[in-house]
Amino acid sequence: MRVRHKLTLIFLLLMVSSILVTISFSIIFVRKHLSERRAESLTLEAGRMENYLLMRGGEFWLDDRERAAFGSLFSSSPSLYDDTGVRIYGTGPTWVPATGSRIDKTGVEVVKRVAAGPVAYVRLFHPRSDLDAELAPIRWIIYYAMFLSTVLVCVFGVLFAYYVTRPLVRVSRAAANIEAGESFAALADVRRKDELGTLARAIETLSSKLHEENLRLKRLHDQQTRFYADVTHEIANPVHNLLTTVEVMEIGGASPKYLAALRSNAERLIRLFNDMLTLVRYDSDPGFIQKSRFDLQKPLNETYTAYLPSAEAKGLTLKYTPATTSPLWVSADERRIAQVLDNLVSNAVKYTAEGTVELFVADAGGWLRVGVRDTGPGIEAEHVARLTDRFYRTEPSRSRQGGGTGLGLAVVHSILRAHGASLDIDTAPGNGATFSFLLAKA
Repeated sequence: MRVRHKLTLIFLLLMVSSILVTISFSIIFVRKHLSERRAESLTLEAGRMENYLLMRGGEFWLDDRERAAFGSLFSSSPSLYDDTGVRIYGTGPTWVPATGSRIDKTGVEVVKRVAAGPVAYVRLFHPRSDLDAELAPIRWIIYYAMFLSTVLVCVFGVLFAYYVTRPLVRVSRAAANIEAGESFAALADVRRKDELGTLARAIETLSSKLHEENLRLKRLHDQQTRFYADVTHEIANPVHNLLTTVEVMEIGGASPKYLAALRSNAERLIRLFNDMLTLVRYDSDPGFIQKSRFDLQKPLNETYTAYLPSAEAKGLTLKYTPATTSPLWVSADERRIAQVLDNLVSNAVKYTAEGTVELFVADAGGWLRVGVRDTGPGIEAEHVARLTDRFYRTEPSRSRQGGGTGLGLAVVHSILRAHGASLDIDTAPGNGATFSFLLAKA
């Protein structure tokens, strides 16, 4: 049986039982009240009977006509007794009962001692059947009220049970949905300020967090799947090239061409593993960033000097003109910022066929905007949002041919996020690209 049905049944049983008990006590109270009022009435009537007898001068008659006339004067069945207690008139007990008023299961009885000649006692009796006849209309009114109350209680009991259990039913369904694999259950329509409403909101919050966590785990699983596939491919290519180069060297001896190929693939492997190590530390090492105060001019100049020969070899112009000769003091991890600059300039030189690659620094109040802009082919808008995903390439085959791993911008993004910064990308197809970020001045 469902909770709603149990609650409805319990509520109805309690209310109907309460109604029955109330009605029973009401009938008992009304009967007792009527009996007490009747006893008072009989006591007054006994007084009137005493006065009547005294008006007769204490005389008493014995013929049937006068007896009948006497009985018709009073509403209750009178019985008269002489001084010895023997009944001399009426249908009451042969011997006079004790004086006073009594109420029992047979009816209401009043016995009074009088001083009216031969009559010493008066007994008045009102039977229970007459009391029940007087009580019958009241009893039926109570029964009708009971029936109407029971119907109303049943209706309101069902509504009350529905109101109370509605959030429980929704929470139960939400829990069942979660058990069935649905990680989110909306309970926003359960707007109550009691404990059940608090429970519903807690379940919804828990469900929302579970939903977000499941989505995050799904994204991580997808990234991990792509990660293993891409790592396998990235490692397989340079290893295969290395083996091929070694085999050629074994057959025909070493030549500058094959030695260069050997060096290129070895460096590619080193870059891949360095980038992977950076990302692994970002994911798992709370001490990934070690901030200090340093002069930004140093990593900028080192990066410019390192990539100037490769840029000139491609016919590119690599520019870096410091806006000032004074130190550019910032608060960051110097080694990681140097890694960011290295990756950005490396990408710009790699994918710019002709024109210029420029390193720049601009003042931004309490910050320095640092970046690299190029005159390369630019990037389609559909790719911009995913450029910092791990192993993501706008043109996979072309990127691999250029020696890229697809981790460079992912590394940049991770390092900047660890600094509380973000990578801003301004690009359009045919108009080159600008990658920049902010560093706090120190």
